[in-house]
Amino acid sequence: MRKIFILLLLVPNVWLSAQNNVLNFNTKNISVKEKIGIPARTVSTNQNYIDLEYNFEEAIAVDIKRNDENFQLLKIKGFGLMDNIGKPALPVYNDILAIPSKNGLSIQIIESQYTDFEDFYIHPALEPQTDLVGDTTKQQFILDETIYST
Repeated sequence: MRKIFILLLLVPNVWLSAQNNVLNFNTKNISVKEKIGIPARTVSTNQNYIDLEYNFEEAIAVDIKRNDENFQLLKIKGFGLMDNIGKPALPVYNDILAIPSKNGLSIQIIESQYTDFEDFYIHPALEPQTDLVGDTTKQQFILDETIYST
């Protein structure tokens, strides 16, 4: 019993000091860090527009081996993952804004910057797992060949 208690005390300490492979979007480097920050979000408004801006600096890159293939899963603090089964499980965030009811409302992407990264094979979104007692079905691995071949 004493050994189990000591082991239980050590596990949280190891987990809390875990290191992550962090992909920096600005430098394209991967480094090892304990924590990453939440993306900067700024909102500016006047009576004619709402300007919403995000600044993504980094994401955790998790390596996953599945069916003899190496995949990566990118995690951004405060974001979920896309859940279209078989398609890349990229970070996603739903933002809710209060907008007055007006005719002629439009949404425009004013500026967008992106960088291509080589050697990343993003893990696909999987079916939701069930936790029913006695359910012996395995979570199916589906890869949308049309998306992944482009």
